[in-house]
Amino acid sequence: MEFWNKSKLFGLVLGCVTFCFTFRIGMCTSTLCDGVTLENHEERADVIFTAYVINVTSVTNFSNDFSAKLRIKRVFKGNTILALNFINSMKLRSSQQPNIRTSDTYNAVVDVNGFGVFSAKCGTLVRQGDTRIIFTTFNAARRRLTLSAPVVPISVYFLDRVDHAVDGE
Repeated sequence: MEFWNKSKLFGLVLGCVTFCFTFRIGMCTSTLCDGVTLENHEERADVIFTAYVINVTSVTNFSNDFSAKLRIKRVFKGNTILALNFINSMKLRSSQQPNIRTSDTYNAVVDVNGFGVFSAKCGTLVRQGDTRIIFTTFNAARRRLTLSAPVVPISVYFLDRVDHAVDGE
């Protein structure tokens, strides 16, 4: 009886390890729900950051297009764009602009458009209180950030993956 329990336990452990290893390898090359890899989204995005959703509002009454007010927590890419275009210019003296630090954009509040556009396929709808990884493009003429990829959930795996993609690893 003891042999059967050890054998069963070993098989269960081996099965779990195999499943986890296979799943992890699959995630390394996987695409997001729109069929594009996270690394390709990183190349196309101007600004990438993690943010806390303060509120979500409908852009029009008859569309699936939503805008969200977000509080920035960590910037992966585009810190200069955020600092120069969305932070009170009185906070950043002209002598500081060449040396913008990540802390200059921490807790800054920005509006991002384009939520809900991918919703039928990817579920990019966010709710107040969510914290997500956000990929955006910047329209300099309108000084507007627009969602350019599906919203990515916060996890150590995705944080590392975005960090490596931005660093070019």
